[in-house]
Amino acid sequence: EVIALAVDTLRVAEVTGFQVNLGHIETLRGLITDLGIDDKACLVIEDCLARKDFVALELFLAEAGLSPEQVETILSIPSFHGGEEVLDRVARLAKSERTLKALANLRDVYRALELFGVSTEVAIDLGVLRGFDYYTGVVFEGYAPGLGFPLCEGGRYDGLLGNFGLDCPATGFAVNLERLLSILTVPTYQVAQVLVAGSDMRKVINRASRLRAQGLRAETALEPMDEKQAGEYANTKGIAKVEMV
Repeated sequence: EVIALAVDTLRVAEVTGFQVNLGHIETLRGLITDLGIDDKACLVIEDCLARKDFVALELFLAEAGLSPEQVETILSIPSFHGGEEVLDRVARLAKSERTLKALANLRDVYRALELFGVSTEVAIDLGVLRGFDYYTGVVFEGYAPGLGFPLCEGGRYDGLLGNFGLDCPATGFAVNLERLLSILTVPTYQVAQVLVAGSDMRKVINRASRLRAQGLRAETALEPMDEKQAGEYANTKGIAKVEMV
């Protein structure tokens, strides 16, 4: 449901062509562990994949003393991207209950998203890791064409709140507003058409509200003004008309 909310958020923001990619922390960790790779090397591999630094990943694997099969499997992880068929490909490589359980969880989430009607904007991507140790399950990132950074990101972090005295499962996401605004067409600022001023603020506010109800851009003087003061203020703001009440 949280992932569906993230999709709806990008829809409402009218982001075109976006896609939300789903991964699972335990799927990738389990897959790497199934290959017999030690924890230290696993952390380096995870870090490279999280940063999508495939050059650094290839350099590390070339010097790690791994078998050709291990290297080939790890380098294929970024290609695990698409629909539910991706999970079938990974399942054939899985050797442990840990990996299979994580794949089953990811499959359940993906199918639930179909019920929410957002699967057309969602893809499975096992290269999504988020780069934070507190994530414990499904993780996701939302991307838009031409933007090399995620617009939104989140996932499940069942152990995090326990560090702050409330031991319970949790999930959520955040939208990067700065990145979102960088790709949206934001309306340009329009100067008010009329400045409403006077000595009685109740009358000023009421008159401005009525003008706005008529479709006019009306600005209220935020303190009592006489006609001269209002005229000077309107000139500084480029407002063509002053209405005194």
